[in-house]
Amino acid sequence: MLSVSRTLLLMMAVRPSSGLTYQAVNPTSCPTDGSASLWTAGSALPRGCHVEVATGNVFYNGHATGGADITGARAPVCKGPYKVGDLATDSTNCATSIGVGNLPADVYECCVTAVAALNSGGASGASGDPHFTGGDGDTFDFKGENGAIYNLLSATWVTLNALFQHKTYHDAGPKHREVHGSYITAGFAVIKTNADRLLHIGYDATRAVFVNVAVNGTEPIAYKAPFSMTIDDVSVSLEKRLATITTPEWSLSLSSKFKAGIVAAGNTCADGKCFLEVKVSPRVDVAKLKVVAHGLIGQTYDGDGVGVIGKTDDYKTRDNVVTTSAMGEGAIEGEASDYEVPSKFATDFKFSRFGLTEAKPRDTSKLTGKKVGGAAKADSAGAA
Repeated sequence: MLSVSRTLLLMMAVRPSSGLTYQAVNPTSCPTDGSASLWTAGSALPRGCHVEVATGNVFYNGHATGGADITGARAPVCKGPYKVGDLATDSTNCATSIGVGNLPADVYECCVTAVAALNSGGASGASGDPHFTGGDGDTFDFKGENGAIYNLLSATWVTLNALFQHKTYHDAGPKHREVHGSYITAGFAVIKTNADRLLHIGYDATRAVFVNVAVNGTEPIAYKAPFSMTIDDVSVSLEKRLATITTPEWSLSLSSKFKAGIVAAGNTCADGKCFLEVKVSPRVDVAKLKVVAHGLIGQTYDGDGVGVIGKTDDYKTRDNVVTTSAMGEGAIEGEASDYEVPSKFATDFKFSRFGLTEAKPRDTSKLTGKKVGGAAKADSAGAA
């Protein structure tokens, strides 16, 4: 059962308005009777927890299957909305109000899990000539040293590292601006399962149809797409150049992207024309865990609701040539070199959380970047 400490404020019966779109949250954990993950007014809404895409409100549909006519007898019977941040401290509170024959604990856990995932912030990651986004809306650019490997996410039993390579590329615009930048070209995950098996998972943009998996130090096996595997409580899949790793607490996505403008000897991924986009999504309220994550991306899930805007590169130019240089200044704890690891599957660096039993979040007040959202937003609202 997920432990929570906030108060459920709204427990009134509501019916969804026409035209709203809902998306099931964590359907494998929720007691749903239907298989559909999306619902629009006029179609069936399966029983279970749903989040309203437009507002972020969480609902629970208590009807056996829901119905096509939202105004008729088979209309979805929804309880809520449970706003982001509104959680029950007593499991009987949510369950008694919703009770539809499911075990109260199951119903409660479903609702709490759904809201907790939203409380953790949305997906974060790195894209393009690495532009980073964080869990609270943090943004910064990070060029990295050529050929260096940096930690992106470090949690209790999850590590995600990335290889950075300097690349020269030309934009697709009419002037074909020349940029001397960098890209993430490979990702390396180390995960310990609930059965104490140690997984090494690697995905390289230059070999986009293969994902490498090794268990307990064995030789890695290259699996070709389409591929999926479940090892204890961890799943690995590769579909259409997208590698996905899912643990109980995190979802990690590595996607190989082709960029024609990258200067290379040939015109394929194997020639160096491809790079990785990385997405990191929490599956629980990770800021409430005893070990709060770190790494270039992981540290942004600090639970304070404040985004930090760090240094970004200026692509404006008069001579049509740009050289990037930003290294996360202002938005990351410490310095860029603090996140560098010596090898692909190394778990140790200055802010490592791997294997720890307790670790506090970073202190954003010590970061020099501009603060947005949360208390920072309230402070700035009254400024002249």
